[in-house]
Amino acid sequence: MSISTFPARRKHPKLVRWWQVLWTLPLIGVLFVWGRQALIDRAIAARQHTTVGTITGHEPSYHDRYFYTYAVSGQTFRHWQIPHRVTWHLGQKVVVYYDPQDHATSSLTDFSERSADATGPISLLLVLTVGLIGYILYEARHQARAMDRTRIPDDP
Repeated sequence: MSISTFPARRKHPKLVRWWQVLWTLPLIGVLFVWGRQALIDRAIAARQHTTVGTITGHEPSYHDRYFYTYAVSGQTFRHWQIPHRVTWHLGQKVVVYYDPQDHATSSLTDFSERSADATGPISLLLVLTVGLIGYILYEARHQARAMDRTRIPDDP
């Protein structure tokens, strides 16, 4: 029979578990995607051009989206958009905002307005993410203090 000269190891439970951290990953992912799109829209807004387009179709069963066409440099483009604050009717002439570097990138809403509209949800999601991370860390600290209060002191 051998006698160990090492002191008994205490098991310290992990205070922040991996699955708690996983809760924040979807929020961080959405923040990244929305934030990136807002920055892209802001960059396009600085250089956007306008042209006149025409509403050519309406799909009320598919998120009430509208199709529109417009022409730039002799080339015709067809896109769709879901209205946020306005509705259109077939044949209506509309202002189309487009990226002069990529004429296929367009919108019926000013790109600076689109970028500004994204900041509200991004701010809310950022607060929720920071709040969730703060709550996870608070709970870990609370558990650590509770364990310290119930810990049996070492033998001298």
